[in-house]
Amino acid sequence: MTTKQTGWQHFAEADWAAARDAFEAALEAVPGDPEALDGLGQSLWWLDERDAAIDRRRQAYAEYQRSGDVRRAGGLATYLAGEHRIDGRTAASAGWLSRARRLLADAGVSPEQGWLAIEEAKRSRDLAEAERHARAALEIAHELADADVECMALAQLGRVAVGQGRLEEGLGLLDEAMTVALGGESSDPLACGDACCTTLVVCDGLSDLRRAAEW
Repeated sequence: MTTKQTGWQHFAEADWAAARDAFEAALEAVPGDPEALDGLGQSLWWLDERDAAIDRRRQAYAEYQRSGDVRRAGGLATYLAGEHRIDGRTAASAGWLSRARRLLADAGVSPEQGWLAIEEAKRSRDLAEAERHARAALEIAHELADADVECMALAQLGRVAVGQGRLEEGLGLLDEAMTVALGGESSDPLACGDACCTTLVVCDGLSDLRRAAEW
């Protein structure tokens, strides 16, 4: 097993510190390895070193671009668009989102397209448009049998339905999203966390503390 593979094994076990050390060792052996940079960035994010995490994943984006891997570069552009959106950096977020759209436009059906559709749903101010993007993500998830994209798409659809006053439908979608996220189907901790966060925010808005506490 390579050092990089060891890093991903530790990451899958949620041993973020060991994953960080393994990815750093992999980068000492092969500087600029985009997958190791990506893994290091993800590990640092979970270790609450957010700024460093974003920097490493930005470096991974550039290396994927240099190697011609537009699909993975597009996926990281979506991630960076979301992080800058959270920080209120509107111009930077818009730039990364435009880059993601361009890179993924001809990439074929992929998980990265699903993550992009989720990001589009989150930032849309029009609930009907947000629903359209969330349904597009769900279609991608079902076509690829991708539980990570599915749990996020279901959560976004639930959020939108609640926002439109369709409470029973929306809460049912959120419960399903949590089942996918926490029932052993989802493997990406960021996707799982995203679905959980969306669900808890909606529950808080509805003062549905019983449902939140149950999950």
